Amino acid sequence: MTTHGVVVHVLVWFAVATELVCVLGVALGRDAFARLHYASAAAALGPILVALALVVEEGVHSTATAAAVGVAFLLLIANPITTIATARAARARK
Repeated sequence: MTTHGVVVHVLVWFAVATELVCVLGVALGRDAFARLHYASAAAALGPILVALALVVEEGVHSTATAAAVGVAFLLLIANPITTIATARAARARK
């Protein structure tokens, strides 16, 4: 396996491991705010790592890469907005 393949595999497996840790955090979180912390991390870290893996694998000029980078960017922008709105709603319910 080439260095190129190793880098892609490491990025994808790190994305999978990150998502699994976040799922465990959401499932085992003690309150809504702890669960929200892990949910926001899942929406940010995994898609960025997958987009980076696609950049390494396909190059910058691929349609799949452009779509993955676009989705990762939108999630990165929308994630704080939805996290703050959800935290405010959870705080108001307490």
